[in-house]
Amino acid sequence: MGISKKCAGISDPREIRLLAEKLIEEILRIREDGGNRRISLFELLPIVPRDAAIIRGIKMEEAEELDSHRIVEGAADTNTSRIRIARTMLRRRQRFTEAHELGHLLLGHPPGIHLRVADESGTRPPAEMGADKFATEFLMPEPIVTMVYGHYFEEALNHRALTENQAYFLCASLPQKFSRADFARMSLREFSKIVSVVTSFGGAPFRPLVDLFDVSAESMARRLEELRYLS
Repeated sequence: MGISKKCAGISDPREIRLLAEKLIEEILRIREDGGNRRISLFELLPIVPRDAAIIRGIKMEEAEELDSHRIVEGAADTNTSRIRIARTMLRRRQRFTEAHELGHLLLGHPPGIHLRVADESGTRPPAEMGADKFATEFLMPEPIVTMVYGHYFEEALNHRALTENQAYFLCASLPQKFSRADFARMSLREFSKIVSVVTSFGGAPFRPLVDLFDVSAESMARRLEELRYLS
């Protein structure tokens, strides 16, 4: 497996993706009740990190405060297979933190307590980036994102080269209207966040991506860019 000298454990993005997919398959089999009920991957949404914790025998609990000197959103103790999550976070950030802390335990990161600190500046350790990658792959699996995005938008969107129709369709469900020129002047991240929250695109209304996957607009935007659906 991909082992980094700086971060013991799985570090290869492909292996992280496969681990997340395997865990999702385990959740799917349990939901299907031994084959008595067939459900699709789509029906698993939004994927629940606590389901995975139960399957793997990991204790996950909430706490009012994890550190008295700084804002710590989550803590994973690899020695005891215990995760603690700050109760004060918004739900979607809490879900991502739960999946992030699961990543520390499932990727085989070094023994000890791994802390997720809010607004931490500077270069992030490899273990933190690996845990983020796991959370992304687990909460927003590429096969499901691909299926849903294709159903909603049909093709990749370039914010600097939208057609008049595409610009109009994107604005249809937004309180603020934008022209093609407005979209072209935006940063890619601003555009991606808009795509993440729209509730229709040239047809019947749909659940926005942020609601379907129950993640923040920032997380959804990063995922769409990473998969090259938006540019």
